[in-house]
Amino acid sequence: MKQKDIVKSKILCLRSYALPVALAGLGICAQTAAAQSAPAAGNVPKMEDVYKNIQVLNGMPADQMLTTMRFIRASLGVACTWCHVEPGEGEAKPDATAAKTQAARVHPGWWADEPGREIDTPRKQIARKMMLMTAAMNKENFGGRNVITCFTCHRGNLHPAANYEASLVGGTPMGAVGGGGGDAVSGVSADALLDKFIAAIGGSAAQNVSSRVLKGHVQYNGLIADRGATARTPPPYEVEISEKAPGMRAVVTHEGNGVVRSYSGDQGWQQGRISTDPRHQPRDMRDSELGNTKLEDPYFFAGQLKQLVTGLRVARAEKIGGKETYVIAGRTQALPEVNLYFDRESGMLVRMISFTQGLFGRLPVQLDYSDFRDVDGVKVPFHWVNKDIAEGNSFTYQADSVQQNVPVDEVKFVRPSAYMLLFPSKR
Repeated sequence: MKQKDIVKSKILCLRSYALPVALAGLGICAQTAAAQSAPAAGNVPKMEDVYKNIQVLNGMPADQMLTTMRFIRASLGVACTWCHVEPGEGEAKPDATAAKTQAARVHPGWWADEPGREIDTPRKQIARKMMLMTAAMNKENFGGRNVITCFTCHRGNLHPAANYEASLVGGTPMGAVGGGGGDAVSGVSADALLDKFIAAIGGSAAQNVSSRVLKGHVQYNGLIADRGATARTPPPYEVEISEKAPGMRAVVTHEGNGVVRSYSGDQGWQQGRISTDPRHQPRDMRDSELGNTKLEDPYFFAGQLKQLVTGLRVARAEKIGGKETYVIAGRTQALPEVNLYFDRESGMLVRMISFTQGLFGRLPVQLDYSDFRDVDGVKVPFHWVNKDIAEGNSFTYQADSVQQNVPVDEVKFVRPSAYMLLFPSKR
């Protein structure tokens, strides 16, 4: 066989069996990912200092591992266990006492790796080859920039399409930059649109709201195929959201012993649903997690949008559900791009899309707001949907009651030293 045919055969083989990488045991050489992320510096550990069996992402910052793995998982439409092995019977399970050691770490959460993640599998081996292949194509053709990624070919499927498929033509992925080619806008300023938004939700009445408590329910739904995992669609959970000016918010979901996502100023924390699991213990939010959390309720923090999102400009006009919107683009300190969609007639903010940067590409979070109701002279969305590709889930919230300017207990805004057991009897 000729050398050219051998190379072609190898590429075809890789295309046919391309699979995502594992949470432990993968990466890309420093020269490959340098276009989007600099090697670890300062007090940020390197991949190989935190995770086991790193063979490709050596030298990259460890805090990029989760985002990178989730980008690949979403690009191929699989669960982590498609490549990773789970602990078998008789093997070591997570030790609840490990949480005490973990809490003392500078960056808790990075070390709470699940047993067996570092074990090599045939799919992980192929994933490494795919990473090197795309890196080589980017280096040779695009100066090392991440133009070609997993999603370029896979589009949420295990195998890239080899033949023409009409279903793949003309669609716009969620959060695609440019929003599908909206129209250019002139004569409209970002400041004017933000001022119109504040006026639309109540003007001074909205800005005089010092606290807000929402009670309702949240429904989880998967966004990617659960290949390699058991799919589950849990029932709606009760949820309580407490907010207090100038910058405090806590979302408590009645799942398990109590799921919490909270922040106060520039400090955010979260915990999972199982009090005895070290992976669910309270931990600091990563920068991107905190950045997205701060943007979740622009209706309460409307007056702070200009401070939260900088470099604002009117990017384009675009239709959502048949209605014209103006799209304002900007960024935050942690998020490279944020798009705000304002209804052209009412001025209401109906959609927000933010992007988290990973080593290989960006992961979008899309929030859609609706069911606006008047509460004490202030417009409040009673329904919103959070589509988080990184989490692989959408979260549909429906508020049943909203109270404003009421006392709010600030204890949930600050990370506790131990698990905050809110619902002892639930599992």
